[in-house]
Amino acid sequence: MNKLHIILGYLQTGESQKAVQFIMNTSLVTSQSIRETADCIRVSHLCALIIGKMMHAAELGILLTVTHDSFCREEDLLLSPEDYATILGNLLENAIDELSRSHSEVREIKLSMYCRPDCNLVVCEDTGGGIAPDILPHIWDKGFSSKGEGRGFGLYLISRLVDEHGGCIELETEPGVGTCFTLTFTREECDRMYQVIIIEDDPMVAAIDKQYVEADSQFRVVRTFKSGGEALAHLPKLKADLIILDYYTPGMNGTEFVDQLHTLGESPFIIAVTSANDTHIVQGLLARGVLDYLVKPFQFPRFRQALDRFLQARRLLEQGPAAWTRAPLTSWSITGRHCLPVRPWTRA
Repeated sequence: MNKLHIILGYLQTGESQKAVQFIMNTSLVTSQSIRETADCIRVSHLCALIIGKMMHAAELGILLTVTHDSFCREEDLLLSPEDYATILGNLLENAIDELSRSHSEVREIKLSMYCRPDCNLVVCEDTGGGIAPDILPHIWDKGFSSKGEGRGFGLYLISRLVDEHGGCIELETEPGVGTCFTLTFTREECDRMYQVIIIEDDPMVAAIDKQYVEADSQFRVVRTFKSGGEALAHLPKLKADLIILDYYTPGMNGTEFVDQLHTLGESPFIIAVTSANDTHIVQGLLARGVLDYLVKPFQFPRFRQALDRFLQARRLLEQGPAAWTRAPLTSWSITGRHCLPVRPWTRA
């Protein structure tokens, strides 16, 4: 792991070019392998993760490769890059850990990713000792591990993500031969859920927002951005039904973001979040069609109320204009630390 620490040190001190040069010069992973991986996995976040795992595996005498026919572009992902990082990171780390304890002469891991707009496929196979039949029924259980205490969360997290996104896991294993995990996600299943984007520069708040959103199986977070400008660059390629928008993010406030979003011709629903209880800001956002406005700190019931308001709005849209004219007009008031509707929201 010492070489990885050197790379981390370069990155933390802002010397990214030195980090790149160090990786290219290291004998652990060839420059050809790095180029081939980057050519196949065209999502920088995932590519960097895989190359890091390659180096970690090489330090342990394990060969980790990405199959030459793999192809992955960000616009084709059916899960967020963060969710895929969780899946790939745990699959690869699990395989590396298994092979590091194995006495097999061949110590190899092969990773394949095939991403099309309608289907994503991930295959991870290793030449380890396989999974014993007596523990096979328990490998997805939270906290279960044959490797000691404090382990047993990787496969549990993978299975939870697969369940949340309507995916499928196939497992082939043979003691003494190896194990192969195959994960499949299809557009048909993912499209049954509302696609949510979070714009929040505080990682902890973003994680809480994601947890709150995905507590309801009708929603899934497809991307998290740290600024409105970053989100605008990707939104035309993403099908977002709802945006959770922090009002104050680097380079652009919420009002500016909404205006530029409308200029692009995009019209997802928006729930704004901020630490400032400013009536002028609230009125400006509501005038621009923002669905709801939450003031930090907020609890899950208030967040849940905003999601319910979104579901109500979607139902009105699906029912058509006749339902809009029947619904009462909305007036708003600032109550305590929350912006609440006096009457049910409508698309009037």
